[in-house]
Amino acid sequence: MNPSFFGDKIFSVSEVCTILSSFIREALSDIRIEGEISNFKTNSSGHWYLSLKDKDGSMINCAVFKSMNYRMRKPENGDYVTVQGSFNFWDKGGSLTFIIRSMKKKGEGDLQAEIEKRRQYYQELGYFDQENKKSLPALIKRIAVITSPAGAVINDILRVTLRRAPGVDIVILPSPVQGENAAEVISLRIRQANNFMLADVIIVARGGGSKEDLAPYSESAVIEAIHESAIPVVSAVGHDSDFPLSDFVSDIRASTPSVAAELVTESVFNARERHKSILSQIALLMNKRLRDAERRVNELKYDSLRIKKKAERAKLALLSFKTAERSLEARIYSARMSLNFSSDNLVKSMLMILDERKREKERLSGAISLMIENLLTAKKRKLEKLCELSDALSPYEILKRGYTITRDRDGKIIRSSKNALDDMIIQFADGNIEVRKKT
Repeated sequence: MNPSFFGDKIFSVSEVCTILSSFIREALSDIRIEGEISNFKTNSSGHWYLSLKDKDGSMINCAVFKSMNYRMRKPENGDYVTVQGSFNFWDKGGSLTFIIRSMKKKGEGDLQAEIEKRRQYYQELGYFDQENKKSLPALIKRIAVITSPAGAVINDILRVTLRRAPGVDIVILPSPVQGENAAEVISLRIRQANNFMLADVIIVARGGGSKEDLAPYSESAVIEAIHESAIPVVSAVGHDSDFPLSDFVSDIRASTPSVAAELVTESVFNARERHKSILSQIALLMNKRLRDAERRVNELKYDSLRIKKKAERAKLALLSFKTAERSLEARIYSARMSLNFSSDNLVKSMLMILDERKREKERLSGAISLMIENLLTAKKRKLEKLCELSDALSPYEILKRGYTITRDRDGKIIRSSKNALDDMIIQFADGNIEVRKKT
């Protein structure tokens, strides 16, 4: 721009800044710059600030706003990158800053192209076909985990497995998860697990990362080791935006190591849940059986108490009967003795009267004889009635009429045919007979 273009016009600082800002935006918009990152820092607002420099020592101040950097991998000082964006001239500070909209690490495009080429090659060979994928075993007793023995990945797998399937063994096959030798060691561990039959399933895991970090899991050595594995392989190395080729060739892909642990312990977890459910049902059934048995025992106790009370009442009734029987016998004996005593006294009295009135015998003999005869007849009848009454009340007189008394072996009277026994004693008036049931 020729100075004469503006003539003799004198500009203010603000006017010059405005001209510079407008010119720079038009002339230096949407360009790409290649260089090495230095002075990288993150602002509290979330913006990134850095410098791009080259081998000649030239340097450009750059910024990546939060609204753009959430889609980028966070860079480090020393990274050689290609960035795309526009320059911006800040009026207030008089500074020139390159606003970055995209950033790619040097060689990243070459790496992605190589991975894509490898993906097409193995896809044509059928390595990714669904029919080549193996199912997880119905019962998994041991899991081989190929990852770094330190860090969150193995801890997540151990935590999930212990919670869901505490009886499952875990064999840790240590391996680097990034770097030049990672692919060689990972493929070696897969083959070792197969050669020694170390597990029922293999988990190849790491905690995500950039394309460069995940590159070993797209190497041919790892792809072919997974494909040739007789043991099912679960790939848990990528995330939702990046898919290493191990995800395509493995039998199952898991988005995270924790998800991988949940997948391989699913059958054991379900079996444990079914076992717990069965135990719960058995416990409920046993409790019901115990309650039924307790109720039956209580019923038997009640029945036993009721029978015992009936037996006691029967015993009391039998005792009362025997007491009444003895009382009746005593009364009969007393009546007989009284009758005998009365008869003796009566005879004595009569003899005395006869002695006293001997001289009147002739005169009163007819009357006295008649009186004595009538009196004796009356007394005799009374005595006979008393004897008949006594005999009628005696159990033995009842037996003489053809009745019998049936007893058990202990002498207890059997009062009902319902209580008849196989072994009984029948009492007749003239003796007893034993009755036994034929066998």
